[in-house]
Amino acid sequence: MSLAMILSFALCLALSMMAQAVHYENPYMGGCRSDELPIRITGIPGAICSPHCDDGPCPSDVPKNVTATPQCALRDPTGSQYCALICDPNGKNTCGPGASCRALSPIGLCTYDEVNTHFFRYARMNMTLTKLGK
Repeated sequence: MSLAMILSFALCLALSMMAQAVHYENPYMGGCRSDELPIRITGIPGAICSPHCDDGPCPSDVPKNVTATPQCALRDPTGSQYCALICDPNGKNTCGPGASCRALSPIGLCTYDEVNTHFFRYARMNMTLTKLGK
C-alpha cells in the first residue's frame, strides 16, 4: 500500500470522526458518542443520543441545522438525568434532517424518526420529562 493511499485513508477517517463529533446525533445512523446513551422515551416515537446531565450542564454542540435547545429534561427511574433537545412543536422543524419535534404540550422534544431497528440496540428506558430549568 502506498503512502498516498494510507494518508488518504487517514484523512477520510479523521473527517468521518469530525462529522460525528457533536452530541444529539441520530442513534439509528452510526450510534452515539461515548458520553451518550441511545434512548427511547416511553410514549414518544423515535430515539435520540442523550448525554448525562447529573454533574453539569448539557453540551451545546448540536448537529448541523438544529436550532432546538439542549436542556436537562429527562429522568430515568433511578433518578439519573439526561439532556434532550427542546423544540417548538408549532414552529418550523428545529430538530434538523431526519428528526421530528414531538409535541408534549406546551413544549416539544426532538427525536429521530425510527428506521429499520434490526441492527440497532438501544437502552429502552422509562424516561420522564422533568421540570425544565433545574
